[in-house]
Amino acid sequence: MNDIPQFLIERPAIMYGACGLSIGMFLWSFYSIYQDIRGRFGAGVADIKKQEFSSPLFRVCVTFARPLGEAVASFARRSEEHHQLTGQQSFLLIFRKGVDAELRAASYPEGINAEEFIGLIFISSIAGFCMGYLAYIMYPVMLIVPVFGIAGIFLPRIWLSDLVKRRRKAIRKALPYALDLLTLAVESGLDFTTALQRIADRLGNTPLATEFHVLLREIQMGKIRSDALRDMADRVSVHDLTSVVSALTQTDELGAPLGPVLRIQSEFIRLRRAQEAEEAAMKAPVKLLFPLVVFIFPTAFIMILGPLFLKYGLGV
Repeated sequence: MNDIPQFLIERPAIMYGACGLSIGMFLWSFYSIYQDIRGRFGAGVADIKKQEFSSPLFRVCVTFARPLGEAVASFARRSEEHHQLTGQQSFLLIFRKGVDAELRAASYPEGINAEEFIGLIFISSIAGFCMGYLAYIMYPVMLIVPVFGIAGIFLPRIWLSDLVKRRRKAIRKALPYALDLLTLAVESGLDFTTALQRIADRLGNTPLATEFHVLLREIQMGKIRSDALRDMADRVSVHDLTSVVSALTQTDELGAPLGPVLRIQSEFIRLRRAQEAEEAAMKAPVKLLFPLVVFIFPTAFIMILGPLFLKYGLGV
């Protein structure tokens, strides 16, 4: 007993909870690894690559989320069958479609699918409630448990939304440069597919290059170019790229040359970005007003009027 900290002796629930959580995670990890090894024997090369996660945190989290994802997928299939029979769509299907759309816009980060992401939300919420309970034992405030639990529920969605925003911003930033290269390549005599392949290779490991590679793969598999372009625009959901795709689709339908259309779209995107920069500059003084009033002005008043108050008000 002398080796056990006094804090754990006074509050044994912390020790019991930590031991139970550790044993449960240990057993669950063994079960998940067993299911993973069993599934790899019948998986193809693409499926094996999909299961390789670059982030160590996601390797741990998805290991626990994958069994829940399989259960969610089974329930989603039954809900889909019920929807086809009755026409009523469950909340799970609506939520799953929204998650899948966000994951598609983020290019499926870490290879995770919608079911595994829903399982990840469950794991995060359970971890949040457990951390809230431990915090409640140390600091008995009733709001700690629900606050930690709600934070655990929304943390994966916040992470995914941030990924989508950063990816769309990177695509918008690289799009004018890619259009300039595509214009030069098309006007020099290359066909659209070859020019797009060279530009995708030149852009390197960027989100726009990834989308171009997906577009080229779909075209090579037999999809019509206009349909592949529309799918890319729907997948990315960037207004600039959508306008470019609309212009290219109309050009294909009319049989017009691509070079002038691409050049006009590149200049239009640069003009719009300049207008957005001017608009942001115009909004900056309004956004600075709140921190000025709340933080800077009171400090300045204290520094200016403080010595006068001490001298004349208190007679110091």
